[in-house]
Amino acid sequence: MSSIGSENILEWTQAQVQDWLLGHNLRQLSRLFTDCDGRSIVYLSKYIKNCEFEQVLKLLEADSVRRINESISLIELSCFQSLLHEHKKRLQSMIQRQCENSDRTH
Repeated sequence: MSSIGSENILEWTQAQVQDWLLGHNLRQLSRLFTDCDGRSIVYLSKYIKNCEFEQVLKLLEADSVRRINESISLIELSCFQSLLHEHKKRLQSMIQRQCENSDRTH
């Protein structure tokens, strides 16, 4: 995971997304998201969170069968969502600490 230079997922390249997915043993999703950069992953996460889950799952399943000839793993998808949530919380905490440190120095 050391090859991921930025904490901001929006800045991740396709290779960094692949490193992150494989680093968390999300092998099927790494194959499915092979052409996705960080911004694509953030958008996908928003679709999953804000749209009707059954519809999103149906579309992901169709993509998975078409692109890698496998059914989508609900377990991997759940882990993916959990990891993104944790990453977002960690980033927010880091930003908050930076703001607090900045307030102290001014």
